[in-house]
Amino acid sequence: MEIEFYGKYDKADFYQAVALVNKPSRRSTIIRIGIVVILTALYAIYFVSMATKENLSTFDVARAGRHVISIGIILYFLLQPYISAYQAATKLWKIPAVQAPFGGFVSSQGITYNLANGRKERLWDQFAKIQKNDKFIALLTPDGALSLLPRSFFKNENDWKIVQQWANYKVIEAV
Repeated sequence: MEIEFYGKYDKADFYQAVALVNKPSRRSTIIRIGIVVILTALYAIYFVSMATKENLSTFDVARAGRHVISIGIILYFLLQPYISAYQAATKLWKIPAVQAPFGGFVSSQGITYNLANGRKERLWDQFAKIQKNDKFIALLTPDGALSLLPRSFFKNENDWKIVQQWANYKVIEAV
């Protein structure tokens, strides 16, 4: 059984899919937030102690200035996965082939794309990560190739449900 698809990516959905695939794990997010909270508390204590100090030397003011700069670095550390996902989506979106309409079919074996330069096949076992929501299924290979299947690419709801089932059961995520 083969289910045909055809369409053109919507920019907002494309960015959302790239962000979803690159979303850090819950554990990683908790660790990042924990580190930022601890460092922010230490900085708050430091700045309060500096503010209550009577005689501030030039050295103390310079040290406080360095700490203000390092707060920016800490915020980048917290937001880096999201910044990287946005940059990746922007880079991918600039590729003309990504913005062009295309089609193909999905089967129990995998996904076949009919592109301007020929056919490209991806078997289900080539995917290492799956992320999905009610608008699309985003699949990622170990080497970082993204396959995005929006719901709007399929002719009817039944086709969409079958593709979701195949993706759920055929893609074995790497741990």
